[in-house]
Amino acid sequence: MFTGNKSMSYSLPHQVSASERESRQSQISLSRSIYQYSVSEAESSNIRAPHVLPESEEFSNLVDNTSGEPVVYQDELDDSLGKMVANGVFHAFFLTRNFAKVRHDTLGDLEGLEDQLADDPTIENMSAYYDGLASSVTAAGTADQTKEYLDLYQNWSKNGVRGQGAEIFSDEVFANQAVAGPCPTVIKKVSFELLSEYRTNGLPLTDDVFLAASPFTANGDTNLETMIAEDRLYVQDFSMLAGLSSGHQGADSDENRFVYSPVAFYAVTADGNPRLLPIAIQMRQNDRDPAHWDPVFVPHMPNAMAYGADVNTADWSWMVAKASVSCSSQIYHEFFEHLGRSHFLMESVAMATNRCLSINHPVYAILKPHLLGTLAINDFGRSTLVNDGGTVDRYMSCTIEDFRQSAARAIYETDLLSLIPAVDLANREVNGIPYYPYRDDSVPLWNAIHAYVSEFLGVFYASSGDLVADLDVDNGGELGDWWRELTTDLELEGSTGVLKGLNFGTLENLEDLVNVITFIIYTASVHHAAVNYPQGDYYSNALLCPATVSRPTPVPGHTNKAYFMEFLPPETQAIFQMNQMMVLASFRFTRLGYFESGAFNNDPRIDGVVAQFQNALADIGAAIDSRNAALPATLRYHYMHPNNIPQSTNI
Repeated sequence: MFTGNKSMSYSLPHQVSASERESRQSQISLSRSIYQYSVSEAESSNIRAPHVLPESEEFSNLVDNTSGEPVVYQDELDDSLGKMVANGVFHAFFLTRNFAKVRHDTLGDLEGLEDQLADDPTIENMSAYYDGLASSVTAAGTADQTKEYLDLYQNWSKNGVRGQGAEIFSDEVFANQAVAGPCPTVIKKVSFELLSEYRTNGLPLTDDVFLAASPFTANGDTNLETMIAEDRLYVQDFSMLAGLSSGHQGADSDENRFVYSPVAFYAVTADGNPRLLPIAIQMRQNDRDPAHWDPVFVPHMPNAMAYGADVNTADWSWMVAKASVSCSSQIYHEFFEHLGRSHFLMESVAMATNRCLSINHPVYAILKPHLLGTLAINDFGRSTLVNDGGTVDRYMSCTIEDFRQSAARAIYETDLLSLIPAVDLANREVNGIPYYPYRDDSVPLWNAIHAYVSEFLGVFYASSGDLVADLDVDNGGELGDWWRELTTDLELEGSTGVLKGLNFGTLENLEDLVNVITFIIYTASVHHAAVNYPQGDYYSNALLCPATVSRPTPVPGHTNKAYFMEFLPPETQAIFQMNQMMVLASFRFTRLGYFESGAFNNDPRIDGVVAQFQNALADIGAAIDSRNAALPATLRYHYMHPNNIPQSTNI
């Protein structure tokens, strides 16, 4: 990525001389030759990826100068990723010798890769070690005890990891995933119309879901219509997964992998301690034929498995149903919220910004810090994580092709501005949920970024005429070219397909531009932090949140522990899941709102805007600290604390 010319202030094309405009166009032409689109990625997935990662975008050339001492991304990645993965996978491998088949002819090769990784912890050597581990260890049966999944952590700290001890059986912990876990944007209020629709289409939800041992029954609170009227009935609906392939074999296992499309209902208690609890789960979507309807699972059935119960005689069907929801949540989260809406979307923005805007354009200036590392981490991900036979293919229930295609569709088939926090929350009508920290933190952070962007752009777009001129492509308007490249379908030379544009609505006034730029910065920083960093605490634990499940729908009331353990992934797959999630959650590079010395060409007008932004973030952080201090440790939500949010999608 180019760095700005420190001797030249930021400006709009029509505000400079003809010779300066010509110089800017020459620089843009050079950038276009460097940031060329990949035809293969365009044709296979409609992804706007670079054909070759530009040298300036490589990990070794990414530096954080915001804290005085320069921090090189490659060094941080080698330490925080390579060595941690080496230790974690090394110990996990030796643990697998107790329960997995080992190809002894490959052990020497693997030990050599271990030495190589220890001596030179680069991304390439880490990837080679992963490949060696996968070829040496094959799945051999399931765990006998739930604790075996927690034993896999070895060198990873389990502090903060959910689903340990009694938590694995807790309905409240399960419900909190929907509002404080990695996938907090699916839950929505159930209306009378929606309940009727579910009943018509194969989900016969009635007041009968409240059994004798239910806390709702104990409080005389067993009427669904009353709950709807009082804004206390909610649902997570993963019907978007219904079209994914299911019942196939994985990359490294003969086990069949199932993809469910569950519907999970929750209600808020009306007692002195209002809290969200699950009340019913249907594991698969159905057609209108009652003969095809999947059973509805409910908690508190007689002899249901709970903490302290006899594990050998208890019924585990409710545990299986919850695991299907957690697995589906993880699949949806990874392809839509994480890979699609974060990584692929920001890659599209990075390419358009570098290809269409001069380094002295104010939109380039405000976006540049929020694009740092995105192209590099996506390039790495395509070669080791989401490639055929890669890490995700080894542990995720859906096929890797379904995963990639779904991630791509997640961005170009979505009205992106409908995902603005205030709009999204209003559409889902979730004000009645008492504990929902994602909701409570997202809106203030959006507002702070919006104010920053508005003030920043207002320095350069003094009137509507400035915006009109910058959108005029025929007269050198760079913003118009950027907008056209970002939002319209592109035909690539040498390709029969097109790159689909992003749906940002219209760009007709400065407020439209402010909303789009705010959305981009919010996505790169806040949204990615909200969906990435909880993964270590939730998705690393395959016992609580399996990334793959291996059995069909069980029979309610007649499911034993062995079936539940067989439903979960083999430990070899759980190792890949755990290490992947812990690595992603352990690495932070840069900090939202903090820029290197001399950023924005020392423009005093911008310095004041940045100071206001930092003050707003500090106030939000103080409010989060105050809230968390009043909560028990298990409910403290820190993933969206401004101090924990990087500037960009860089891991």
